Amino acid sequence: MSDVAVVDTLRVLNFASISGTYAEVTPPFEYITRIVCFTNNTDGDLLVSLTLGVNDNLVMPAGSFKLFDLTTNKGQTNTSWVFPPGTRVFVKQLTAPTSGDFYVEAIHQR
Repeated sequence: MSDVAVVDTLRVLNFASISGTYAEVTPPFEYITRIVCFTNNTDGDLLVSLTLGVNDNLVMPAGSFKLFDLTTNKGQTNTSWVFPPGTRVFVKQLTAPTSGDFYVEAIHQR
């Protein structure tokens, strides 16, 4: 494994696809992912699930973002504190959005 950072494919879910039932923001992570930014660019408050829509894991107020840098103070080959391959992100509304998108940006190591 080298120490090259790769910005993964942008994942986007439009407000029209967000309801009171969890919708997947595809595709799942293909690689060990070390940095993830969730951005709620909608006008509605949202919930995020990283457990296949079973549990509510994060609250994302309208117009907010959450950045998770799991690599801080970790070695290059450390595989702890990562989002593993196959991680899937699901979103549902707390308040109904009428515009905007929900984004997932991910950086992995190659």
